[in-house]
Amino acid sequence: MDAIRVAGHIDENGHVQIDEAVDLPPGQLLSITIEAITPEMLAADDALWDEKFARTPHILTQLAAEARAEMKAGTVTNFDPDTTDEF
Repeated sequence: MDAIRVAGHIDENGHVQIDEAVDLPPGQLLSITIEAITPEMLAADDALWDEKFARTPHILTQLAAEARAEMKAGTVTNFDPDTTDEF
């Protein structure tokens, strides 16, 4: 089985709360590792993404233009992640 990443938090009672429901096959064995994420780690990750996006605005502009052209040409199909298993 491929790795599945889930996000969650520890509630006020010290219990793990999963932020999104994850459907897994019944009987599937799992190995769960919990990694604490500090506000500093989140800020560093945000700064890294901000830097990457700032260095590549031309790529984002190009991708947006391609998406608009595909929409205009009618070659885009609707995708609903709640009803489609393919990514």
